[in-house]
Amino acid sequence: FLKKNAGSLVNLFVAVSLVNLAVFAAVSWLPVLYVRAHGFELAHAGYTAGAALTIGGLIGLVGGGAVADRIDDGAPTGRIRLCAYAAIVGAAAAVIFPIASSPWLTMAAFIVFFSCAAIPIGAAATAIQQATPNTMRATVSAIYLFIVSLIGLGVGPTATAVIGDLFFPTQTGIRYAIVIVSPLGFLAASWFFFSSLHAFQKQAGE
Repeated sequence: FLKKNAGSLVNLFVAVSLVNLAVFAAVSWLPVLYVRAHGFELAHAGYTAGAALTIGGLIGLVGGGAVADRIDDGAPTGRIRLCAYAAIVGAAAAVIFPIASSPWLTMAAFIVFFSCAAIPIGAAATAIQQATPNTMRATVSAIYLFIVSLIGLGVGPTATAVIGDLFFPTQTGIRYAIVIVSPLGFLAASWFFFSSLHAFQKQAGE
């Protein structure tokens, strides 16, 4: 199964990993962004970031799941297509929220960003379960979670920090580091989602 479906699964794993990279590159530094760029107190920044994460997560997980169930009658191809388009929208929001002049525009754009990031959490994981035989689901899920966590948690926050320190060593430089890492992560994720979709469609036609 793994050999036969390597194209669709590997591309999907990498796509979700890149979404996670984009998310943790931003989320890990969101309170710092509010403090340095908008003058918030740390506690206020934490409350604001927490509210944005909660709202965006609910929209992406619940709303995204409801939409995914209606595309292609809930087939894996429909879920992956939704993830690909969400990544494109998320990339646009990732350009806006770090450099917005208003903290409330930052919050609104971040909610869109995080909603798009939350969609693959349910939709991509469900697509993997649908496409995997019962006897292989635990193994495939373990590989998926390992890759996604390794790239997302390991690379995302560090990439923002390194780019900020090297190229934008100012008080507000973190916003420009985020605006590089997160949109690029989302755009690359979109490409891999579409590649996975193409592989799934090819397999379905065989």
